[in-house]
Amino acid sequence: MNQLNISIGNEIKRIRQERNWTQAELCQGICSQAEISKIENGRNSPTVDLLQQLAERLEIPVSFLLENRKQQESIKKIDHTLLQLTREGNYEQILSYDITTGDRFHETTLLLEYYRIISEYRIDNYDYRTTSVQLSRLIEHNDIKYNYPDLYLRAKMAIAILYAENQEYRQAEKLYKELEETHFEFSNEKVIEQQLKIIYNHAKLLFKMGNFEESLTTALKGIHSSVLLSNASYIAHLYYQKGEVLEVLNGDGEETSQSYVIAYELFKAFHMTRYANTVKEVKRKFLFTE
Repeated sequence: MNQLNISIGNEIKRIRQERNWTQAELCQGICSQAEISKIENGRNSPTVDLLQQLAERLEIPVSFLLENRKQQESIKKIDHTLLQLTREGNYEQILSYDITTGDRFHETTLLLEYYRIISEYRIDNYDYRTTSVQLSRLIEHNDIKYNYPDLYLRAKMAIAILYAENQEYRQAEKLYKELEETHFEFSNEKVIEQQLKIIYNHAKLLFKMGNFEESLTTALKGIHSSVLLSNASYIAHLYYQKGEVLEVLNGDGEETSQSYVIAYELFKAFHMTRYANTVKEVKRKFLFTE
């Protein structure tokens, strides 16, 4: 069996099962169920026309079906490396980072360009306006919103962060609201994680601006969305943000304490030791009441 056929079949099956569709529901009016079964098992190679029809039925770009798992693992590994270099402030190393021949996928190239733009800003080669323009061009010139929605969200969120860092809070808030209202035809785990991070960052910005009621509403929205989407990537952070707002609004009340306790326990459960220790040190009085 051809490796690409297996990859396409696995992806079709994975997305179909995520939607809780049967094979019969997927193929209705397109092809036979037997054909879908063979495609999902990697035994048949779908024609370009059939692939397009299946992608339209699943409401995803054809590129999602052509993605190779090994390719995605390679991109994930590079992303992790570049993110770690960013956290460590090794921006010069990012600017000189070389993608090996086997890793030169279009998404990887765009990802590296995103990190390079951020790095140029962090070492003061770009001011924040130039950085915003560069990120906007990266998005616009490569149809990223449709083909790589998680990278689109990251780039737009980076622009919002730039606004906030440079005290243009209203511009940042406007962009966060726009991003929260942005919907995609298909969302994977990476997209969902970025959407939750946007809500969390928005709640933090509103808190910084003194809009405490709005910050609380946004944090609660993020907690609800985390539960609804079964994604816990930012739920501990959101509970902590909820606690910070309640501390301002209600003081040392029971709900404030409860929010910090939940955040602390979640950070511990997810082995996010650094964050758990921070809560323990900074909010000790809320965690260990007599």
